[in-house]
Amino acid sequence: MRHEKAIWSVVLWCVVFPGYYAIGLHQDPSHAHRLASRIDHAIPFNPLWMWAYAGVYTALLLPLFVVRCNRLFRRVALAYLGALLVSYVCYLVYPVTTEGFRPAVETIDTREFWCWGAALNFTLDPPMNCFPSLHVATITLATLAALRADRVIGVVALVIAILITVSTLFVKQHYLADVVAGAALAFASYAIFIRGYDPMGQKPEEIRRPRWAFLLYLGLYLFALFGILWPLYMKDVKPWIKAEAVAPVGSR
Repeated sequence: MRHEKAIWSVVLWCVVFPGYYAIGLHQDPSHAHRLASRIDHAIPFNPLWMWAYAGVYTALLLPLFVVRCNRLFRRVALAYLGALLVSYVCYLVYPVTTEGFRPAVETIDTREFWCWGAALNFTLDPPMNCFPSLHVATITLATLAALRADRVIGVVALVIAILITVSTLFVKQHYLADVVAGAALAFASYAIFIRGYDPMGQKPEEIRRPRWAFLLYLGLYLFALFGILWPLYMKDVKPWIKAEAVAPVGSR
């Protein structure tokens, strides 16, 4: 199918955001579990890691820039879909919250760009839907798919995946247990849907996209960061002020 990749991408986006927010915004954190360990408490909040954390929002698109083969891409899309649906069931059956663990928005000094980014993220992303970590699951799956299509790009994606995974702990969006569960879910979904892919004699260039396409992916991330978020920061956009009775402490 000529537009199969585009169709799968639209389907996944329609599952990700409506499902994620429908669950997260309609759950009561006071009735959710907290999984903070000694390791979690020992890791300091460091908003500088938002530069890596923000990369997860383009992770879902990574296979579009790496995988050329429709058969492999179909398997990758099914792996994503499977991981998403399992995560949503977990969120409903065993809700976990980071409320009270991650810093309150009003305590963050938003004069620095990365601190502003953390405040924006905490405002838009409810402190629910934590276990397993979809941030870790999606970037891990994207990396495994990249490794299957192109080892060179896969290694670069692995470095990105490690940075994003570590960032979830330093920005206090997830507990260590969430990270481990997210990675385990990704590997399980990979084993079910992607590992059995048979190239059937295809040449490498028929399986993977040209490597310069990966630069477009990195450009997409940089555009999202500095073409969209940076101008909002410079314009002093603070949507959390509307949600709070008073302005954040230390705001610009």
